[in-house]
Amino acid sequence: MSAASAGTAFAAQQTVTLAVDNMTCSTCPYTVKKALNQVLGVENATVSYEEKAPP
Repeated sequence: MSAASAGTAFAAQQTVTLAVDNMTCSTCPYTVKKALNQVLGVENATVSYEEKAPP
C-alpha cells in the first residue's frame, strides 16, 4: 500500500453538521443529500428540512 492510499485508508471517521441556508422547498433536502454524497470521502449524508441541517 502506498503512503498516499494509506492516509486515506486509515483516516478517522467523523460526523460533521452543516447549516444549510435557503432550503425553501421540499426537494431541497434531496438535492443537498445527493450533492453531499457525491463528495469524495462522504460515506453517508442525511438532511433535515425542518432543521435546515443534517439531524
